[in-house]
Amino acid sequence: MRVVQVLSACALVTLTACGQQADPAQSTPPAGQSDRIELAKKYAPLVVLGKDEKHRPIDATTFIANSELRWNRDGGCKDDEVDKHPTPQSLTDPNRYHRRESAGLGESIPPCEQSGREFNTTDPTRPYDNAELGANGYFLDANNDLHDKGTNTAPSYVQYVDGTDAHKGKTGYVYWFFFPWNQWTNPLGGLGGNHEGDWERVTVIVDDAKGPEAIVYTYHGHECRRPLTEVDVTEGRLTVYSAVGTHASYPVGDVKYKNKELPPGLKDWGKLEDSTSKTGEKWQIWNTLREVEREPWWGYAGGWGEVGGSAATNQVPIPSVRTDLEKRQTGPAGPSKHKNEQIRTEAFTDHTCQAPESGESTPTTESSGPTQPTTPVTVPNTKEGAIQRYEQALHAIGNEDTATLCEIAAPAMKTVPMPCDKAFQAMFRMIPAAKRKALQTATVDPAKVQVKSGQVTIPAAAIKAGVPFAERELGIQTLAYMNDNWFIIDT
Repeated sequence: MRVVQVLSACALVTLTACGQQADPAQSTPPAGQSDRIELAKKYAPLVVLGKDEKHRPIDATTFIANSELRWNRDGGCKDDEVDKHPTPQSLTDPNRYHRRESAGLGESIPPCEQSGREFNTTDPTRPYDNAELGANGYFLDANNDLHDKGTNTAPSYVQYVDGTDAHKGKTGYVYWFFFPWNQWTNPLGGLGGNHEGDWERVTVIVDDAKGPEAIVYTYHGHECRRPLTEVDVTEGRLTVYSAVGTHASYPVGDVKYKNKELPPGLKDWGKLEDSTSKTGEKWQIWNTLREVEREPWWGYAGGWGEVGGSAATNQVPIPSVRTDLEKRQTGPAGPSKHKNEQIRTEAFTDHTCQAPESGESTPTTESSGPTQPTTPVTVPNTKEGAIQRYEQALHAIGNEDTATLCEIAAPAMKTVPMPCDKAFQAMFRMIPAAKRKALQTATVDPAKVQVKSGQVTIPAAAIKAGVPFAERELGIQTLAYMNDNWFIIDT
């Protein structure tokens, strides 16, 4: 069954090309920079927004066009109005704006005296992030009426992270999402963590030789990795669930997550609760995907959103807790070269994802074609059971039974960015009719089957069908036992 192998070589480029078989003597060259955006679109997940999401994604350039650039000053000193009409070009010009740190009110004579070196907007200057500056720093202060002007047709942005050392040969496709407002649902009705501007991201990890293998989700300063066998598929796409209000990314829909590792300023107020939904608006990010490093604002390294602080936080008596709350209420730093190493480390994490509070269902595959997967039949966790299961798949190829194939090969097909039934239909066209007929009664030679680390590998040479099959036709199949049955997980 060569469908995953074929699609990774040709259908990821264009579905129409799958009717032609590539010359096996020619190897596919690594994707260059010009090819990466097309691969990024193919691997891009479907993002399901939270139910009744009011603060939907927005174009980052639109946010800039509706913002003022300001410099936050610490210790009660008045902010600087740097530019009422900044542009992406001015924000990325290191010679355009210059500001220095100021002493707090009452800490110098004259008050709020500026000192030290100058900082420009390409320096990492998001307030509260730079130890040298403290609360000082550049930030974009948007018009408040922009907070609910997002849409599920807004652009998303992709960044490429190449693996090193143990991850060499793998690429992280980091998908960035920007929202004009973050609304915490809890605690205190969101008072503790609401903030203007919200950058979120997920990463699809791709083995450059085999294709996608995992998704890394990020939520509230944490990240976790989920193998594709445990990721929902909707309309042929890997699926990410965006929590309503906070836009944190999770692998499971229609559940609640509770962040049990809140920052000190929020621990006494209860647990932050995130809700995901399978019925929220669908954001097809591949339709408007852009390369982040080609965006005109790439290089800006200040804050995206106003600086935090409120009447409630001003009453917090402990300075460190008050500062922490103000930081959480401040617009985040966005994508920039200063984050590259952080993003690389995050992309190749081995942290597992936390379980939702309300329980987790089995990953689902939503077919966009007319066929539906058949109900799995429980088979023994033995070599013989795996062979029996694979013979069932071979017979399904012979009978052009896409429903059975999509059920048996469900884990492997999650790496293919097209509807499962259409993928197998393309495969059928590549196998001569006489050979397909021979597969209707094919068996497998147990002597040529390998068992290692709980997985069963079946080469094309093991197939007994009256006619020979080459490896380039049906590949080498790997099966794993899960949910009381054997499934094809790789080719």
